[in-house]
Amino acid sequence: MLRKIKQVYSNLTPNLADGFYRKRVLSTLGKLSVYVVIGLSLVMSSCEQDAEVDPPKFVKKPVITCLMTPKSNFVEAKLNYTRPYYGDQSNRTIEHITDATLVLEDLNLGAKDTFSHTGLGLYQVLLKNVMLISNHKYELRVIMKDGQVHKAQSTIPPPADFANLTVNYATQGKEYEETDPWGGPTYTVHPVTIEFSYKGLNQGFYVSPQLEGAAKNTQGEEAQFELYFNEETQEGLGNKPIVFFNRTNFYSGFGLNGPFKLSELRGTIYTMDKAYRDLYLVQWQDDENPFQEPILYNSNFSEGAIGVFGSYDFSTGSVELK
Repeated sequence: MLRKIKQVYSNLTPNLADGFYRKRVLSTLGKLSVYVVIGLSLVMSSCEQDAEVDPPKFVKKPVITCLMTPKSNFVEAKLNYTRPYYGDQSNRTIEHITDATLVLEDLNLGAKDTFSHTGLGLYQVLLKNVMLISNHKYELRVIMKDGQVHKAQSTIPPPADFANLTVNYATQGKEYEETDPWGGPTYTVHPVTIEFSYKGLNQGFYVSPQLEGAAKNTQGEEAQFELYFNEETQEGLGNKPIVFFNRTNFYSGFGLNGPFKLSELRGTIYTMDKAYRDLYLVQWQDDENPFQEPILYNSNFSEGAIGVFGSYDFSTGSVELK
């Protein structure tokens, strides 16, 4: 700051030949510098004062969770109240909501079904009028005893389908030997690089492939490897394919020896709406660490309720690696 002030004064007095005027300017600069230092000292000293801040006031809110899939005509929902996060945590009792009315409606067709409370805040329904259909929009209405209504909507995603998955390439790198650092035997590491794409999913829906790979030797024995991705779920791109890329390894030795040839990918592909995807991602942030900050769950319910009404689909199968 002082450098900037000096530069300003130099720019203002470049043509003052008389040293008297320069002395007056520098004298003024010196006084101003003292005032700046004193001002900064006062500001810094005021920042050192302690302040007591009350924790946020606790307001009890309903927590609603309902996830559904067209793979089943059985739907259930869980209703509880929030507990205080600050203050005394000795009472860990969950307050269940047992006197609400839940109605599920297909907004495309107008069909409705009502849940039954089965105990401990659990509501269930075996659908009779409503059918869970891809790309249909549904609304869950939770009517509290006091008349307050909480609403949320979910659109059933397109079916998950292994026919939409295409392996772009799958290669093995140069294998190498490693020794167990704990004194065990030497084993062989087989690097693998795989890229595949998933097509036909519109924006607003997400896909998550939960897959493992397999490689077989000449005796038909199999080595398996897991696939992990930086983004476990990706949003649909309409006509453009969604690309997943992974570098991983599998291991041989211990009686299982190569050479190996990559054989297949297998597992389960999930499609989901945004609400289900948000819940899926945020649940991994909760590691039950008592010192971690509160986790903010994304809620798609109205009128101050916290919770998720979401939908998903899945398909189990395999695809050959050529």
